[in-house]
Amino acid sequence: MLWPIFVLFGPWWWILVIVASIWIIAAIEQEKGFMATVVFVGAFIAMTVFGTVPIVAWATGHPWLTAGILGAYLLIGGPITGVLRWFTFVHDELEKYELAKRSWLRSHDVDGPDMPENLRLKWLQHVESLFSWIKITGEVDTTRQPVYDRGRAGPIIWDPATIKIKQSFPKAWDYKSRIVTWMAYWPWTLFWMLLNDVISRWFRIIQERLAGFMNAISRRVFKRVKGDFELPQPDDEKTSK
Repeated sequence: MLWPIFVLFGPWWWILVIVASIWIIAAIEQEKGFMATVVFVGAFIAMTVFGTVPIVAWATGHPWLTAGILGAYLLIGGPITGVLRWFTFVHDELEKYELAKRSWLRSHDVDGPDMPENLRLKWLQHVESLFSWIKITGEVDTTRQPVYDRGRAGPIIWDPATIKIKQSFPKAWDYKSRIVTWMAYWPWTLFWMLLNDVISRWFRIIQERLAGFMNAISRRVFKRVKGDFELPQPDDEKTSK
């Protein structure tokens, strides 16, 4: 062992753990599993070579206990965290879809969350390029406007008579590399899920529940402002004359 820098629970040890953890979480969120592995291995080597805990010597001296710890890590924590993270992931995708839908409906002067039947084809043409889990097939309608490839100048315009919805929800198989990364680095995945997804989702729920009460306060405070925007009716104009 070289001169110990990363003494267990010492200041430099904590700095290494925190920096490496932030880097690993960022790599996981950006779907860079290889980068997460590089950071993890680098931190492990730094702790082994410049630390006070003989990790390799202890592992080789206790092979069965080491195997049990690794087995529990991979077979218990990984699958459980993978399922929990997938649960939050699909809810996040649904929220993104609903947000995009509400914004698009407002741009078409539609109040409420329901998609009018006469706008469904337009919506399908629009949303198909936004979410990879929406997959449709059909013949291209070249009479309406030029055809573009996905991700370029615009969406493909399908012939409505030939459209078939192949997929309308995220499938785990399409995200297998991401799920494997979640499971392999489940302590970091679980920590970030609890910190970002669960807590932020809880505050969003509270905000949604309080929105009506807050709007009532706002209406009461601004009740005199509405009169400044009310135009006189024809009967009122005649009376004033």
